[in-house]
Parts: sequence; structure tokens; C-alpha cells
Amino acid sequence: MFALLFATPLFAYGLLLFSHALVAACLFGAWAALFLPRDSSRAFRRDVAAGALLGLAVFSEYPAAVPAAVLFLCTAIPAPRRALAVVAGGAPFAVALFVYDSICFGGAFELSSAHELAAGFRSLASAGVFGIGVPSPEVFLRLLADPSKGLFVFSPFLLLWPAAFRASRASLPRQARLALALAPLSLLLLYAGYPNWHGGFTVGPRYLVAALPFLVFPFAFRDPGLWGGRLEALFVGASMVAVCATTLAFPFVPPGFAFPWATFAGFFFERGLTSPNTLQLVAPSVARFVLPAIVCLAVYFFLEGKRDGKRRTGLAFFCGVMAYALFGFLLSKQIAFLSPSLLLQRAYIADVYFDQRGTLEEEIARTGVPQPRLLARRERELALPPPAWPFDESSRH
Repeated sequence: MFALLFATPLFAYGLLLFSHALVAACLFGAWAALFLPRDSSRAFRRDVAAGALLGLAVFSEYPAAVPAAVLFLCTAIPAPRRALAVVAGGAPFAVALFVYDSICFGGAFELSSAHELAAGFRSLASAGVFGIGVPSPEVFLRLLADPSKGLFVFSPFLLLWPAAFRASRASLPRQARLALALAPLSLLLLYAGYPNWHGGFTVGPRYLVAALPFLVFPFAFRDPGLWGGRLEALFVGASMVAVCATTLAFPFVPPGFAFPWATFAGFFFERGLTSPNTLQLVAPSVARFVLPAIVCLAVYFFLEGKRDGKRRTGLAFFCGVMAYALFGFLLSKQIAFLSPSLLLQRAYIADVYFDQRGTLEEEIARTGVPQPRLLARRERELALPPPAWPFDESSRH
């Protein structure tokens, strides 16, 4: 549970107004209802509930239809009678979605993604099937290992997934394990065919958030020896640094920042800037410490729960934390590999979204290239509501 909530990009999207965390919960909840040990007296109700969860997932994000179909087929092929109950649970959401699309866009299969205001996003949806094409091996690898957005870059402990999945063999039925593996694989293949695979300004590959519970759950069955104890703790510590540091600095990272907890987040931490939370409305000087304190409390309970080899596990965890943090610190001092456009984007964010006026001018002066269009964009954006967020005590007066 700690790894899922604090060492994967789900940490970021559980805090933001995106549907990714909701879809992840719905898909995995449906898998649990369909495949975990069942009470025969409640089998029908569980299948209906699973159908409703799948329906809600697709209602929230259309591409969730692919892993939903995988879970449905893994249920219906060996037990066709169960299919009707699953369909009954999902039908109200399908009807509601068809009605909504018909009223808003003129047809049941006229999806909102094809009617974006921005022309670039409309063109994405016009290619392939609703914007999805044939999976690209290059994009598949970048989803996993891209230095800026790759899943293994943010959550390296998932590299141990094959060993954890093998360990689940003794505890999970074959059909459950098949669905547990195919659901995230279907999402990987799906978005390997999407030109905008990185999802824009994100913490990691946000489109893969729905796959995370499926990938993390097998670790519940891991070998308590080296692979399931110290090595896992080492990688989880590194993952926590990458995910939490990036999120707590500014969770909308432009594409191109390799190892962003270092090259992007470090820039804001050095200036005492962190993502705002509600407490900043009353106590800005305290608010920046609240979410890091929650993370530290979670770390304490995570290590407290590892009673077998607790000291060695804790040491391995903090070695992972320090290694990724030190790597990030050293990398943050070497900005030569960052393009001028990335440096300007970073300065723009500090200037506009953190109220650090003059930061953009300083960066423009450093590059020596005038940026009249960028300065004009800043003035337009500053004129938009709402008013500036109170990042410090002085800005409240």
C-alpha cells in the first residue's frame, strides 16, 4: 500500500482533479470483485458491482474500455453465465454516456475528445481509432524508460515485478493472474499507439496510472528474502524520492526535463517554493511542511510494519532515498544539458504560477535572446482570474 500511494505517480494524481486515480480504483476494484475468492451466495451481486465499476471507469475515461474489455473477457470466456450480470452492472453507465454524447456532440459515438477547442488536440483525436494507432515499439519503451516520463524512472521498484508476479502463483487462481497481467499490458499497448503518449505537463506517464494497482498488487506475495525485502525497500525508497519530490514541487512538469525531481523540482526547492495546499490560506509558512510531513509519517508506518529484518530493511530504504536524492542534487547542478527553452519554461512557471516576478527576465537576460512573445503571454495570463495564491505572508497583505 505504501509503494502504491507514495512510490508511484498515483501519489500525484490522487491529489489532482484528474480522473486517473478514480479509473485505477474502479478497474482494480472490478478485478477484485471478479477474481478474488468468492462467497457463492453473493456471486451475482459481486459481478453486477464489478460491471458497475467497469462502467464508471469507461464513463470517466474512454480508453478504459480496453482494460475493461480484457477483464470482461477473462470472466466471460470461462464462465459465460457471469457475463450477463457484468453487463447489467455496466449498462446504466453506457446508456448515460451514449445519451450525453448524443446531446452534446450529435451522436452516441461522437466522443468529446474529437471536439476539443484546441486544434492540436482535435487533430490527435482524428487519427487512427479515436486517436489511437498501431503500437510503436519506440513509444512502448519510452512509456517505461524515457528519462523525463518513463514509469521505471519514477518507480524503479516495478523492475522487480516479474519476481513478485511469479510469487503470486501459489495464492491466486490462474484466471485471476491472467487478468492481473493482461489489464496493464493492454494499457501499455494502447498508449504505445498514441502520439501524445506522455500526456503533456505531467508527473510520469499519467495515462498509465490506471495500470498501477495491477502492477503493485503482486508485491503482496513477494519473497521475504533479498528480492522481497532489502532490494525492494532500496528501490521503493528511490521511487518515493522521485515521485514525491516532483509532485510536491510542481506537479505539471513540461516534457523534456530528464529526471525531473532533480532538473525541475530542485529549481523550486532551492527557492523555497512548493505546490500550494489549503493551509497556505491561513499559514503559508507552515503549509509547505504539511505534505512532506505526511510522507514522512507514511514512511514510519511502512518501516514499522516490516518486522522481519526491520533494521536492515530500513537501512536499505534510506540508502535508496539518499542515492536518488544525491543523484538528483548532483544532476541539478549540471544544467548545461538543458536547452534554453526548458530553462525559460522553468523560469516562466516560477514567475507566473509562484508569483516570483522578475525570474523570467533574469533567465531571458542569461540566454541573451529577447523573448517579446513570451513576455506578452505572461501579461495575458496574469490578467486572468483567479487572483494570485498566497505563497508567503507578504503576498497576503
